[in-house]
Amino acid sequence: MGREARDRKAGHGAHGGQGHNIGGALVTFKADKRQALWDCVQSKAGAPPSERFGKEKAAWLKPGLFGRVRFLKGEAKLRHASLQDFWRIR
Repeated sequence: MGREARDRKAGHGAHGGQGHNIGGALVTFKADKRQALWDCVQSKAGAPPSERFGKEKAAWLKPGLFGRVRFLKGEAKLRHASLQDFWRIR
């Protein structure tokens, strides 16, 4: 899982599977929950993604942050996805 920085826009989580980009999900939480997510993301920040990932502004996260994503069924990549909830496992 990774994150993509976007100025003045809804947050955007980038999701990778086996080193490949499988899409992204909008983060549209209210301010307090969005701040809690951002704090978790900052504590899990990792290395920049490989070139195969294809996102210049993205960064990988260390394992331990999980989320529930709503998306269209039957698609190879995430489309019209949104992050519904997240949790952290230490």
